Formats: sequence, structure tokens, C-alpha cells
Amino acid sequence: MELAVKEICKSYGEKAVLKDFSYTFARNHITCILGESGRGKTTLLRILMGLEQKDAGEIIGFEKIKRSAVFQEDRLCKNLSAVANIKLVCSRDITKEEVMENLERVGLADSADQPVQELSGGMQRRVAIVRALMAEYDVLFMDEPLKGLDADTKEQVTRYLLEKTAGKTVIMITHEPEEVVRLNAVELKM
Repeated sequence: MELAVKEICKSYGEKAVLKDFSYTFARNHITCILGESGRGKTTLLRILMGLEQKDAGEIIGFEKIKRSAVFQEDRLCKNLSAVANIKLVCSRDITKEEVMENLERVGLADSADQPVQELSGGMQRRVAIVRALMAEYDVLFMDEPLKGLDADTKEQVTRYLLEKTAGKTVIMITHEPEEVVRLNAVELKM
């Protein structure tokens, strides 16, 4: 099944953010969307996720897919632990041990039972990434998922991300061309 947008348009008042934008996304690969701020990257992601309506154009193949996402904001339940935040989106047969294994992979095993409001921004970011990757999905949407992580942590999370998304369709926004290379991703410049 094709995943594509054809001649998508979106404006906010007089400002056209997307104008006749067309693209076919690579299935079972990571597509990294790069571009300057204000070019419509997040708007495109929101339209593909069904969170925002396009003004015109056609969306193909995104209608009945299961979605998971890492937003620019972590969108965690701050009073719940990392484990509880992740279990909110997992199938019921996922055990705490499996969640713990995934948290360990991103360096958070020691913080798994703490309320996420007590975690640093980078730690909360990793919880949001693990949560999105442990959910059931056909397409994973990620809006600058590695922002705010130091170089070593970014490398650790990138390895985890690559392993967990092998053979899956991922659409990711980044401002870092190195991330496209590290993720061996298809590049879409906007």
C-alpha cells in the first residue's frame, strides 16, 4: 500500500505553510524531513497523524493505519512513573520486565519507578521515545525526537531506535543532517 500526499495545501490565515506539496513515503524505512523553521514540517506530520485538517489535496494510505508518535513536547503523565507512562500505550500482554528491559536500553533502569516529573528533560524525552516504540503501530511519527540529548545519550538512543524500527515505517522531523546519515534514512527536504 502506498503512503503518499498529493498537492497538499495548508494555510493559517494568509500564511501558506504547505502549497501543492506532494511526496511518496518509503515503506519500511525511516524518512527524515529536514528544513528551516516555519516550512511546514510539523504541520505535515500533524496532517498525516489526523490531528489537523488539510485545506486541499489528497492523503493516500494513512486512513486506517495504527499510529504512534513522539511529539515535540513529551506529553507524559507527569505524576506517573516511567513504567506506568509506557504501559498506558502497550498491549496488555507487555510485562513490566519487558518495559524495564527497554528502559535499560536507553539508560533509565534506575529511574523507572520515579514519577516522570522528577526526571530531567532528557530523561523524560527517552521515556517518550520508549513509550512510542513499545506501542503497536504501522507508522511511527517523530518530531525532533533526539533534541536535548547529549552526544553519548543520543548515540545510545539512536542504536535503540534503529533496532526497534528495523523494517518499520518511520517519518521523522529533524534539523540535524547527521541524524539522516546515522539513521540511514531517506531524506526529504522541505
